[in-house]
Amino acid sequence: MLGIQRIRTTPYHPYSNGMVERLHRTLKQAIPCHDTKWTESLPVVLLGLRACIKEDLNASCAKMVFGKTILLPGEFFEPASQTPTDPSEFLLRLRETFRTLKPTPASCHSSTSCFVHTALKTCSHVFVRVEGLKP
Repeated sequence: MLGIQRIRTTPYHPYSNGMVERLHRTLKQAIPCHDTKWTESLPVVLLGLRACIKEDLNASCAKMVFGKTILLPGEFFEPASQTPTDPSEFLLRLRETFRTLKPTPASCHSSTSCFVHTALKTCSHVFVRVEGLKP
């Protein structure tokens, strides 16, 4: 419906799932800043991450998912200014919001290179052994 694709990665190569690993790094940096136990500070840290505006997208995570910013604890006492909308109108506004977002260019943080023997540059044929297959 929204054109979202799910990407799977193996647990043996966590660096291939860079977005999740960056989120984990941010959580690991933010949780020790609180004096309470991590189980008590985790909801506050997650609320802050979901409410903060991403500079490259000019929107928060909550706005991209729900179409509007989430209410922070101090904003609960003000009257709500928006009326609830029907799902089809919400879907149209959500699609329009996604159209206005610009993707961030991907970057490679790994400096590992694959070894290629110099003889492979001049040869005409290469035999490849696939270990997993048996006749």
